[in-house]
Amino acid sequence: MRANYLIRFVDFVRWGRPMNEPTTIAVLNAPSLYRELLSIAEAKRSSNREFRIIEIQATADLKGVDLVFFGTGTQTRWNELIDRAQLESIVTVSDQTGFMDAGGLIEFSIHKNRLRFSLNLESTETYGVDLSSKLIQLSAR
Repeated sequence: MRANYLIRFVDFVRWGRPMNEPTTIAVLNAPSLYRELLSIAEAKRSSNREFRIIEIQATADLKGVDLVFFGTGTQTRWNELIDRAQLESIVTVSDQTGFMDAGGLIEFSIHKNRLRFSLNLESTETYGVDLSSKLIQLSAR
């Protein structure tokens, strides 16, 4: 479910680059999500939408990444990684409680057995990306 949301978020974010370039999604400490994203990306190839899915370590260079998902066990590195992501206009996403309070852009949560997401609108300018008004309307916060 999270994988589908991540792929769909890309349509609602505008980076300062040409739209026809492949979108690179990096995954940190979430191997099952990584496998799901690989499967979805392969299916999307036939629809003229190209995604590059990579697994990264906390010390990885983030150049060329458009969106990074922070999995479990990354909380101690959030501040450093979020700061690096903001410098590169990389959308940051996690399902860990408190991620937005640490400066992350998108936080998933479960509410009444449904996957929801919240946006850190105060940090949008810092990230240097434009979020669609439709995405903002759909967010829980």
